[in-house]
Amino acid sequence: MAIMPVSRDRERHSPYLVGRDHEQRVLKSLSVRASSGQGSLVLIGGEAGIGKTTLVERFIDETVSDEPTRLTGCCYDVASTPPYALWRNVLDSLFETTDWFDPTFATPIADQAAFFRLIRSRLEEIAETSPIILVLEDAHWADQESLDLLRFIGQRVRDMPLLIIVTYRNDEIRPGQPFYDALLPLVRECGAERIDLRHLKDPDIGKIVEARYALDDADQARLVGILSRRTGGNPLFIIEILRSMELADLLRPNGESWLLADHVGTDIPLLVRQLIERRLQLLDPDAREILNLASVLGFELEPNLLVSASGKPEDVVSAGLQQAIDATLLEQQLSRQQICFRHALIHEALYAHTPILWRQSQHRKIGEILAESPETDPSRIAEHFRLAGDPRAAFWSLESARHARRLFAPHAVIQHLEPVLRLPEMLPIENRIEAAGLRGWAYEMTGSFEQANDDYHAELTWALEAEDHHARRDALVRLAELWTYRDYQRVVEYVEQALQVTEDINDLSLLAQTHNRFGTWYISQDDPERARAHHQRALEICQQTDDQAGLAQSHDLLGLALSLSGDLTRAVHQHQNAQEHLDTIGDRQGLSNCLANIAHVGPTLLADIAVPALSLDRCIEAGEQALHVAKEIDYRSGLVYARVRLIACLGASGEYQRALNAVDQSIAEASSVGNQQLLSATHAMAGLLWLELLDPERAQAHAEEVRQSAEQLGSTFRIRMGNAIFALSAIARGDFSSAESVLQQDDLDASTAETLAQYLLCRALIELDLARGDARSALDRTDLLIGSIPGASRDRPA
Repeated sequence: MAIMPVSRDRERHSPYLVGRDHEQRVLKSLSVRASSGQGSLVLIGGEAGIGKTTLVERFIDETVSDEPTRLTGCCYDVASTPPYALWRNVLDSLFETTDWFDPTFATPIADQAAFFRLIRSRLEEIAETSPIILVLEDAHWADQESLDLLRFIGQRVRDMPLLIIVTYRNDEIRPGQPFYDALLPLVRECGAERIDLRHLKDPDIGKIVEARYALDDADQARLVGILSRRTGGNPLFIIEILRSMELADLLRPNGESWLLADHVGTDIPLLVRQLIERRLQLLDPDAREILNLASVLGFELEPNLLVSASGKPEDVVSAGLQQAIDATLLEQQLSRQQICFRHALIHEALYAHTPILWRQSQHRKIGEILAESPETDPSRIAEHFRLAGDPRAAFWSLESARHARRLFAPHAVIQHLEPVLRLPEMLPIENRIEAAGLRGWAYEMTGSFEQANDDYHAELTWALEAEDHHARRDALVRLAELWTYRDYQRVVEYVEQALQVTEDINDLSLLAQTHNRFGTWYISQDDPERARAHHQRALEICQQTDDQAGLAQSHDLLGLALSLSGDLTRAVHQHQNAQEHLDTIGDRQGLSNCLANIAHVGPTLLADIAVPALSLDRCIEAGEQALHVAKEIDYRSGLVYARVRLIACLGASGEYQRALNAVDQSIAEASSVGNQQLLSATHAMAGLLWLELLDPERAQAHAEEVRQSAEQLGSTFRIRMGNAIFALSAIARGDFSSAESVLQQDDLDASTAETLAQYLLCRALIELDLARGDARSALDRTDLLIGSIPGASRDRPA
């Protein structure tokens, strides 16, 4: 039941393009470069009606060389934007189906990076046969995931015959909007060209007037002055006001010429409203009712849906749409076989003037129609029910959040669930539990700790109320993971509770996960023996259940516990086992962490006392691979973790400038995501690096940061690391009393040292003995220390 009337007077309504010669030359130049294989990203900004779309359409109409492939996407002003909305039409064309947006299509995608690589690969396939012009309009309304995809493609556009043209309203972007935050990275990282369209000057307005009317010089000058003052040079307002003046006989033909009335004074908003009302008067009652209903549907119309919602025969709806097109209220986009409002301002004005109760009833009816189709994007259904004030909006918002989660779109999850969790009683308690956990995940992914903590606690409270033990355990584990980098005392409380709940449930998989969480906490407490016990127990359970993901995690964490105790040979074996499992299941986030851990098992700044299991070159290679994977999947914490490991490798290999650059990046990134654990680790590596560079003052400053954050975290391992670096820097400065005071806090015996932090403290004690001239004590401590290191020789050379 396709309804697509064709405008009988399309040519008359074609927009004028004046005053844009420079911008046209820029676009043509970029098009030529793209045709030769050197693509570009260009951002065209300007206020509504300034002529962004007209400029792009004229450029595309005049671009005939090489017959480029043309793809177009756009966004609309809705409160709940579905993920990848900006790209939706483009992706439909790339995959030659709309199923990519269906949940069943998204399920097999491993992660967002895999989805992005699939899209890039499809673009590259098309570009092999012809250059591509990709137009993305009204990006100021784009969702975060659309902009992430644009950033991903834009970073690689220079190596493709691809010209990406993005339009946006520069007067409608505000702090907090996704596009506001994306603009700088698009320019800096993607090398985007920027075109800012300005208001037309009087000579250009004169060209528009001259092209439409044969006025005498005096009337033309007067009309140009009126238009300039009242429109500010906005092309849309100029054309709309001229048309309204024609309808009001303020401009009228007089034989071969035109006459301008003596009095033509009205402010712009009123004229625009009058224009719309005058055009509506050209419609019969059926057409006007259809147009009002169309404004409820949205900016872009679906004729078949309009027939269903209106209850009118197809031919009546078709005739009404044709009348609206002839009245220049709607326009037909032949290239996309769609009908839409001629401008967003017309749609907004029409919608605002429909009666509220009638408007709500129509939204409810449309929502019910859309809900009958399983292919419908759930966010559209939720939006209509929300605007209808219908409680079913809560369910469909949750369904939209589930869909966004499957597409790895955390910002969209937050957007969909914010109105639901503001009034949680709108959902049954089991759905409330799910919604709180989903939004908590989304906040955690975006680095919003406080909000994630609040949502996980809400999830826990509702799980207790519902006596849902599985949900209770999940909430406790999520809280433990969230707090791992902030307060280890809280972590152990959550983990103990989770372990007890899991044992009551008798779920082996969950029990293994909980043991791993407990082991992680013991690692932070510098107690590798207990950590190994928990991770070993988790490994045994996962082997029993053949849980591949659990095996990967357990091997990796067991390797980390072994590294902590200085047993690097056994540690690398566990990490390599983990890597095999991670490759099998396609867990790239876990792979990034595992590779970073492998970078730790050589003669690095931290582990130089232990017996290395790999060469320094191999450790650097693993660290760089970890960094590469984290970048591909936009894993921000993983980026910092990989850099921390690389700092230790680069410092040990003498690549000091690279190491120092990595320190600056890690501190900035760890601070931005609020990850105190990684921030503390970065400061520790920086302290060791500055000791290597013989700058104890800077080393001590970083040691102070480690000690301060370690106290807040409650991490024994970090406290000992900070004390050891502080003592070494104090010894280097000749402040032996301060060093001794710090070292006495642990009352450490070199013969019982069993972790890297304790080895480092022993090293500081040996350095203090040497600085005071006590070589015998230094040698005795060294013998004892060597004896405690796994795999080290205990024989002192003669």
